[in-house]
Amino acid sequence: MKKQRTGPRIKEPKGAKVIMVFLVIYAVCLIFPYTIAVNGAFRDWGSFVDNIFAWKDFTLENFKKIFTEFNYPVTMDNGMPGKFYFVGLLINSVLFSVGCAFASSTCPLIVGYCTARFPNAFSRFVINLVYVLMALPIVGTIASEIQMTQNLGIYNTIPGMWFLKFNFLGMYTLIYHANFKSMAKEYFEAAYMDGAGHFTIFTKIMVPMVSKTWTLAFLLSFIGFWSDYGTPLYFMPDNPTLSLALLNFNKLPGSIETMQLAAALLLAIPSLTLFVLFRKKIVGNIQTGGIKG
Repeated sequence: MKKQRTGPRIKEPKGAKVIMVFLVIYAVCLIFPYTIAVNGAFRDWGSFVDNIFAWKDFTLENFKKIFTEFNYPVTMDNGMPGKFYFVGLLINSVLFSVGCAFASSTCPLIVGYCTARFPNAFSRFVINLVYVLMALPIVGTIASEIQMTQNLGIYNTIPGMWFLKFNFLGMYTLIYHANFKSMAKEYFEAAYMDGAGHFTIFTKIMVPMVSKTWTLAFLLSFIGFWSDYGTPLYFMPDNPTLSLALLNFNKLPGSIETMQLAAALLLAIPSLTLFVLFRKKIVGNIQTGGIKG
């Protein structure tokens, strides 16, 4: 019995195979340097220099040396020189990344709710301000931000960076504003009839409804701050993070390439782990056209 087709046959577009070949070549070009980097991180420097393409003589000595030799010089509170080693750098990185990610994803949530829940002239001004500042190419703000943090007494502190990143000037404010604005008014009216106030409605009703959006915003922000070395370089010279120490370590004349690769691999583990664990959520939201709650 001849099998019947269940639907129309999709014709392959012209040039599809050529495009696929170029995509495969492009993917190989991207993966190849990372493969060499992983290989070098687990090899002795002499063996790696002799043949960087060989997969042999694997060792963990590079990773062991990082805990004792990987450091960043700072000036202590008493004016004496000191150093941050791997554990201290790791603690600073976690505090900096988690705190800044929480601040940068929570402030837009609050502003987005207030502008959507209480539509007035000021709310419209705030939303238009976000649009304008996203469109204008603002440059040269680091010097003024450094001076502001120094005047406030929060310069060179990790909590000061939390305060600096607690702002609503970004895409997330517009996303939260659109989410809250599209919600039915029955949610608010039912809560008011039960005697709930504005704070209760926001924390117990509205926030859980956009918790997926907040979680995704937090994850993306954390990945960005974890690899950020510019902010610690300008604002926290005496509270360095792993990314800043890696930047300095790569410039030291005495550091060898295999140790640099091992340090870079360790620094990439948290971001890769988060992406693997939440890849479906991240890629799914991007494929559907944006971050959704």
